[in-house]
Amino acid sequence: LFNVRNIVKLKNDINELYDIQLKGIQYIKNAQVNLLSMAEDRYNLILLTEGDDKSKYLEDLKSMREQFKENLNAFKEIATSEEEKRIIETVEKYWGRLEVNDEVLIDAVANNLAVYAQTQANSNRLLSEAMGREIDTLVELKDQLALQAYNDSNALYMETRSITISIIIASIIIGILIAMSMSRKIGKPVAQMAGIAKSIAEGNLAIESVKVKSNDEIRELADSLNTMIESLRAVVGNVLQASEKVAISSQQLSSSSQETTSAAEEVASTINQL
Repeated sequence: LFNVRNIVKLKNDINELYDIQLKGIQYIKNAQVNLLSMAEDRYNLILLTEGDDKSKYLEDLKSMREQFKENLNAFKEIATSEEEKRIIETVEKYWGRLEVNDEVLIDAVANNLAVYAQTQANSNRLLSEAMGREIDTLVELKDQLALQAYNDSNALYMETRSITISIIIASIIIGILIAMSMSRKIGKPVAQMAGIAKSIAEGNLAIESVKVKSNDEIRELADSLNTMIESLRAVVGNVLQASEKVAISSQQLSSSSQETTSAAEEVASTINQL
């Protein structure tokens, strides 16, 4: 569960790094390019005299203004820190003044007021430079936030990897311990029963019964072996009792035979005397 949570957080950090930090840098960099393009278009409007060329640069200027506002608004939507929001407010104030000046500059160009248009262009250049400095600060701030997001993601990755490796090692150790425990649980009774079977084969029935605590096939095998040992002991006991009876009967027959022989010898001796 901990690793799953870390993976989800790592995914969110990566998404933040791309969707907020890296895309934010892209938006604000595009806005910088728009500012430079607008400055170039203003001076071209002032310097050129042909109406068609002026119309082209006028359209370019308007297009760059729209693109700048789009990039600035896109950045504003993903700004997260208070410092970013403060800088955006400053840039927007400069931008409001620059838009007003641009309209004045366009009117001056349309009325062929070159000196007045140049004055407005210089004013806008100063505003653009001020905005550029604020945007540079935003880019630096975004770089720092992106680096922090990367470091956080990397630290989380290293932590997750370490935990995963630890879990794998622990699982292997636990698996080995379980295997060893199962091996002892099964192997020890089996080895004991093998030794008992060997003793039985050698004719030794003076052995202890196999004791197994588990309730599985090993227990059934041990119970069967114990039953066989008891049965063999009973058979051997019966054979010994029968042997004793035969021995006693043999002694009795031997005594009777000796008595018969003695009586026959006495009868023969009596006959000889007669």
